[in-house]
Amino acid sequence: MDLEKAEIGARIRNRRKECHMTGEQLAELVEISPEFLRSIECGINWLSVRTLARLSGALYTTTDYLLWGDQSKESEQSL
Repeated sequence: MDLEKAEIGARIRNRRKECHMTGEQLAELVEISPEFLRSIECGINWLSVRTLARLSGALYTTTDYLLWGDQSKESEQSL
């Protein structure tokens, strides 16, 4: 399986919206700029492992879901 930046970005954006967060709110939680978050969500830039881990925590999901879309491993934490 290939990692597709656009697909990963779309999962991050969709999950952010499911969590009722703005890009600015999520960027602040993850300690990145809103511009960098937008570039990740648009599939322009790659993210580091550290940023991936912070995003998964802030979005109440797993890194597996963000990378591969594996919903069976999605966290069961409620929002």
